[in-house]
Amino acid sequence: MLDWGGGSGHFSFFLNEAGYETHIYAFDEPQFIQQEIASGEIMYHKANATEPIRIDYADESYDAICSIGVLEHVREIGGNERASIHEISRLLKPGGVFLCYHFPNKSSWIEYLANRFGSYHHQYTYDQAMIDAIFKDVLQIQTCSRYALLPRNSLRRLPKFIADNVFFARAFDAVDSAICVLLPWINQNWVIVATKPQALAKAL
Repeated sequence: MLDWGGGSGHFSFFLNEAGYETHIYAFDEPQFIQQEIASGEIMYHKANATEPIRIDYADESYDAICSIGVLEHVREIGGNERASIHEISRLLKPGGVFLCYHFPNKSSWIEYLANRFGSYHHQYTYDQAMIDAIFKDVLQIQTCSRYALLPRNSLRRLPKFIADNVFFARAFDAVDSAICVLLPWINQNWVIVATKPQALAKAL
């Protein structure tokens, strides 16, 4: 599996611990998984700052590629979402899976308030039609749904004994999941699961 734009390496650490052969693509060597990279458990690929979208790796190299809060930022570094999806498709094996999490929802209430009051917010947000256009004729969307209504970053302000408590985390997630079902259109993020069609793989 490839952790595309893996940042500090937290998700790569999870993939490795879950037993997957893990590669990470990032601008700088991830500090969080330095030991795993040094030992060869996780393979690090350094991103090219002048051509960040192009990944210097062979066609059909991966069974799965993950984007965790990355695809929405490619325009900020000179790329675009559709070109990135084409590159991801090139790297995926026939039938391979692309998992995209934390893709910001255009109608998110959190994004709206953050933008209005000058807090951090995403420069680019998306609705269903925009997502369909990005993936059209490249990867086949299997799942596309919104999640996360309650703000999570603010939880770090809570006392550590609460914020790090597993029972509090489970209760928070349960409440969030229930509210998400009632008000899906204002949830914070999209999750997208897409596959590389066999016919497209043969054509490429």
